[in-house]
Amino acid sequence: MNLLTSRDCAQKSSLNHSRGVALKQKVINISIISVAFCSVALLGMRIASMNNLDHDDWISHLAATGHMSEFLNDAPRDQWTTAAHWQRLWSIEQPGCFETIYTDLVENDIHPPLYFWILHAWMVLAGVH
Repeated sequence: MNLLTSRDCAQKSSLNHSRGVALKQKVINISIISVAFCSVALLGMRIASMNNLDHDDWISHLAATGHMSEFLNDAPRDQWTTAAHWQRLWSIEQPGCFETIYTDLVENDIHPPLYFWILHAWMVLAGVH
């Protein structure tokens, strides 16, 4: 006959409880790792897609660098030009050219200049990449 004492039952119950806790902890750890992995993967995909700027992003960039009028009026069209010419349009040649940004917007755009001034200041501080 196989009789279990109350002490044996308590030990068996404690063992089952600790196995259950360990299993729950493994499930939680796997869940955390899975969420972290998916988050990193999604962030990587977002960063990889950041090179695909749309029209508004490019216009904002041109306005913030102070080259909007030059791009709209004097950019070479239907002809070959050097990469240096285009790179110059995307870079800030005169930090603090707030008057140029304002004038470009008055002549070529309908938006108020505050956003472009803030973007210009940020680009001067953080750099243009």
